Amino acid sequence: MGGVLAGPPAVARAVDGRDMVFARQADGGVYYARQRWDAPLATGASNGTQFSEWVPLAGAFAAGPAVVAKSSGLHVAAVGAHFGFKALG
Repeated sequence: MGGVLAGPPAVARAVDGRDMVFARQADGGVYYARQRWDAPLATGASNGTQFSEWVPLAGAFAAGPAVVAKSSGLHVAAVGAHFGFKALG
């Protein structure tokens, strides 16, 4: 996964059963990484123990994200760089 985190990550399980990690990185952006299940074990697969690269979400943030898993999907929120509360999804 890599990256330089600026605080603790938030983790939740998506409706498809994969773990999702959300974190604020040193640049102030919030990013996510998804658990990988993309190859059979015989080919050196990740078998769920590896994650995608970090994918950025829009905006700059003053604090790390919080995530809640609901039957409708994941809901992510964080405090914006100008201290406004921002829902990310």
